[in-house]
Amino acid sequence: MRLSIAMLCLLLLTVPAAAEIYKTVDANGNVVYTDVPPKTDGSAVDVTPLNSYQPTHVPRNSPAASGETSPGAALDAHYYSLVQITDPGNDEAVRENAGNVLIAVAISPTLRGDHHLVLLLDDAPVEADAEDNVFQISNVDRGTHVATVQVVDAGGAIVAESAPVTFHMLRAANLPPTPQPVKKPS
Repeated sequence: MRLSIAMLCLLLLTVPAAAEIYKTVDANGNVVYTDVPPKTDGSAVDVTPLNSYQPTHVPRNSPAASGETSPGAALDAHYYSLVQITDPGNDEAVRENAGNVLIAVAISPTLRGDHHLVLLLDDAPVEADAEDNVFQISNVDRGTHVATVQVVDAGGAIVAESAPVTFHMLRAANLPPTPQPVKKPS
């Protein structure tokens, strides 16, 4: 028991020493930095913490889902002169057996740093981020779908919204092969 208490005390005493940085100069004049206390002349170095950056979290489904607006959104309401889905075109058929769709957005002026794009597919937000104003979504079910893009501010309020675009996803059906008629011998 005494041995474990003594080891704990030694451990607590060595922790602060291990956190320090020491500067020494060797016989050749080389400067050496180390975390081991020097046996000869050496001095402790005060190390300032590195710069760090904590990005703010942008909520994806907060007030935007309910259509609420913030005071900032009211000021930004006329900032964008164009928010439009350019691809696929309205009432266009998309033939892709894996269900992959690229949804391209034209926006003018360019998207502000405190705004982001949210894609709604059949009135439900899609968990995909736009890369160069293009959403790449996969495994879309066959059938008719309606896509809309919203510009959302940092508070989650809708700043601008595109007109809805209807497209038709065509995927090959996984049907069994059609049986060939068997010729009867005559």
